[in-house]
Amino acid sequence: MKTKFTFILLLFSLFGMANDSKNEELNQLKDKISILQKKVDKLETIDNANDIVEEYRALNDIYSYGFGILLALFGIVFPLIIYLVQIRPSLDTIKETKSIIKKIDDNFEESFAEHLKKSKNKLIDQAIENYLDSASTNISSSYAILDMYKSEGFTELQVVRLLKILRNKDNDKNRLIFIASILTFQEDSNIEEYFVTLIRNDPSNHLCIWGAIYFANYNKSKHIHLISLIVLNGYSLVGMLASLSSSSKDFALELLNCETLVNNVEKKVIFDWCNSGYKHFSERIGIDKVETTLLWKRYIENNKV
Repeated sequence: MKTKFTFILLLFSLFGMANDSKNEELNQLKDKISILQKKVDKLETIDNANDIVEEYRALNDIYSYGFGILLALFGIVFPLIIYLVQIRPSLDTIKETKSIIKKIDDNFEESFAEHLKKSKNKLIDQAIENYLDSASTNISSSYAILDMYKSEGFTELQVVRLLKILRNKDNDKNRLIFIASILTFQEDSNIEEYFVTLIRNDPSNHLCIWGAIYFANYNKSKHIHLISLIVLNGYSLVGMLASLSSSSKDFALELLNCETLVNNVEKKVIFDWCNSGYKHFSERIGIDKVETTLLWKRYIENNKV
């Protein structure tokens, strides 16, 4: 009996040991499963994180592209659209407006200038008409008009009509002098021809001095001998040189080198000029220039004798 009991206890012990061993194996298995579960969870977490990162990168790329597009739109496209739609048409309109205004201004100035020219010529024509009419009572106003416009020049027809007045010897002397004087302000072939003919035919005429001034004004050196004729026919050498030098100093010097004058002028005329007009003239022209002229040399030669 005792042996049976002992056998039974042994069986229970073995069974208990077997249970303990099995329990230990189960616990170890559970631990392994737990570790594997943690690893699986970790791996899943990493995969999720990678997905999130990839998704974030994709979103970031989209955002970057979108932001670049917006920059391009606001920096280039929109300003270009505004320029094409609003600014450029406005600039074109401004340019067109300026062009129109300039054209209007030019046309206005041209029209106004043409109007003034017509008005001026009308006044001059009437003034000349008054001078041609010896019975006219408007000579004073006509004088003022012609004197006002003398430096602007006259038309060819007006010059012809003014010369007609000069050729009329019945006109008042003062009127003739005035007309001759205003014609010296304009270079014209008709005027030049008139003075050349006048001096050749009548070098003592009181209007010849205006011919000399006309020649000096426009440097008509080819007519210097005609001016000599004026002096040789009684006009003061001092007065002539003063008038010529007011227009051209070089032209006045040419007269002192004119052989027609130097060879034919009276000694008294030379001495009078050297004693009264030389000092003033040489101060204006220059002593060195005056004392190299033919007239001065003749004065020195005559003074030696």
